[in-house]
Amino acid sequence: MKRLGRLDEAAADGPEGPAAAAAEDARRAFDDALADDLNTPEALAAVHGLVSRANALLADGALSRAGAARVANWVVARTAPAHA
Repeated sequence: MKRLGRLDEAAADGPEGPAAAAAEDARRAFDDALADDLNTPEALAAVHGLVSRANALLADGALSRAGAARVANWVVARTAPAHA
């Protein structure tokens, strides 16, 4: 989660931009992996790929706060432990 914490560094205002497309690509890859006989390693690779893409966007100055929030919420929703 250390790499996810860097998303707090996003300072730009504006729309989700390229982060929205990256999150949608990750969603499709994640869902496809789980539909493929519960391919958990591939699903986790989709999560890792999204975080890597978001960090690249951050490094390029192309990640807005809204985009960072979209990525963070997406990752947490799919990786946080379920509570009974």
